[in-house]
Order: sequence, then C-alpha cells, then structure tokens
Amino acid sequence: MGSTTFVDGFGHDPFLTAAESITVTTISTPPVAELSVPFRATEMRLSPSGRYVALASEEGDEETTFHVGPTDGPFRTFDADDALFVGEDRLLLLIRQRDDVRLQVWALGSAELVWERQLSGVRSWHLSFDTNANQWDLLGWHPDGHIAGVRGRAGTAVVEEQHWEGADESSDPIAISGPDVLLLTTQYERGFVENSQLWQWALLLRPEPRTESHFSMLRSGGRRELLTSRLDLNCEGTLRDSNGPVCAAFDGTRTRFFAVGRDVRRPTPLALLPGRFFSYGYSGRGWLTGWWSGAPIAVRLETGQALTIGGGTTQLNASDHVLGAISPADNGSKIRIYAVP
Repeated sequence: MGSTTFVDGFGHDPFLTAAESITVTTISTPPVAELSVPFRATEMRLSPSGRYVALASEEGDEETTFHVGPTDGPFRTFDADDALFVGEDRLLLLIRQRDDVRLQVWALGSAELVWERQLSGVRSWHLSFDTNANQWDLLGWHPDGHIAGVRGRAGTAVVEEQHWEGADESSDPIAISGPDVLLLTTQYERGFVENSQLWQWALLLRPEPRTESHFSMLRSGGRRELLTSRLDLNCEGTLRDSNGPVCAAFDGTRTRFFAVGRDVRRPTPLALLPGRFFSYGYSGRGWLTGWWSGAPIAVRLETGQALTIGGGTTQLNASDHVLGAISPADNGSKIRIYAVP
C-alpha cells in the first residue's frame, strides 16, 4: 500500500488516524506454573488471577470438550462449544443443540451448576461477557434468516431478546447497541486482470484481494449505512472498550485498533502495532490475542502493552494478572502460566 509516510499524509480512510504505538515485550522469566496434559489443547481460558484454567480439545468429529480445574488439577470435562470465566471460580458455558443453545454457569470450587438458561432459535452465535456490568451477550442468526440477540446477567433469570430483519449472512453482526445491531459487511473486489483469463497471474502479483468494509446499523425501522473503509478490518466483537467493540485495521504495514461505538462515523483510535495482527477469536478480560510476525501475541489496549513468548508456543491467553501459553508436547500439550509484568 506504499510507505507509511504516504499513507499517513495522504490517506483519507477513517481508520488511518494517529494512534499511540504499542510496546511489545518478550517474556523471559520462568513460568509460575507448568503442567502437561495428555491431549492436544486447542484453546485456553484463564480465571482472573489464574487459579483456574479451561482447556479445549477437539475430537475427530469436531466436538469440543473443555477440561476445567485448578492449574495443578484435577480437571473436570464439559462438552460445550464455548466457555468464558465470569468470576474467579465461575465458568459460563455455551452448549449448542441444533437450533437452540443452552447457557450454564458452574461454580468450580463446589462443582455445582448454579444457573442455567435454554434459548431457542439461535442457529449460529457469538458469545461475549462484560465483566464490569456482569452481562453476557449472545448474538447470531435465527433459523428463519434474521439476526437474533439475547442479553442477560449471569445468575438471573431475566433476559432481553431482540430480533432484526433486513440483513443476509453476507453481513456479520458484531455488537448490540441499544435497539440496534451493528453490522460489518466485507466485499472483495476483482480488478480487470482478475476478471480476465490472466487471473492466475493476478494471484501471484497481488495474492490478497482488495477489500471494502461497510458499517451499517440495523433496527426495526430499517438499515442505515454509516461508514466505508478500504482497509482490511477485523471486528471480532469479543473485546469491548468503554466506547464499543474493538476492530483492527491493517494499512499494509501496520495494524491500528479502534473502538467502534454508536457514532460509528468517528471510530476512536486506541493503539497501533507495527506489522499485521490476525485475531484467532477469543479475547479475555481486556486482552486481544492472535498472531503477529509468525507467533502468538497478547495485546492489552488500555495499557499499550503486548506480550509474546518464544519456544514453540502455539497459542496465548491472558487474564487480569497472568498469561497462559500452549505448546506441543509428546502425546499432548504443555501449559505454562506466567505472571504479567
């Protein structure tokens, strides 16, 4: 996309505004805890202080199992599709059942099911939890083809359910905003060469297609277009700044992070990271986790801090005070827990 000087001076994209640079630190201190597990761990969740850990594994049929317990064991297994810590010893589970989902909260210290809720009519879903408000959001698609959103507080029976017509599955619902739902639609452009018989050469010359990202707000009265960007945007929606869900924008050499609130036309710049950041989905308690420069990285936007670990690490996850790392081992995985510097 050209030099950073050119992009900064002449770029007019709303996601090209200035932001503070993130400081990347490679942790070299010994781990505070270490364990080996006899299965291939694909994901990790950590409780705020790191006392408890939830490790995901997948069977041949792609069914997910979470192995949950203190970092020194023993572990209890749960068949679930997602898991989030909503307290030091409270785990929120999402279990998919055809067109329904079930939410459960377990007290890990006493191994008790303390809350459960069955939700009908959600075919695909995204689960997030706001620790400050003690509030969970479930956002996805209804089997009838419209967007469904459910919001509640862990431990209470009262939930708020909303439905929005007027969108198709080419748009991603990324956040509930009052009576509205925020959508991101990404279009991949094909130029003259790609539309000709020389398209194979186009893949060699420019292996990544140009993108155009459109933000819109959908409510019962219809859909309102808000903002267009020509940058490659990634808005997982799992991390929420006080100003809204966080999106990552790559300009060709750097990744900027923005909060996208109700005033989407003016995204709030949060931080800048040299190179390209690829989120791998789950982000815990103020952290974004993903890939950067060929290695896992955890980014904490409110402090401008980013942490990496060497030694063949395949995934990182962070909480308030600790950083967890997964690496392969003979017949399983090695789990290391580090103190956040």
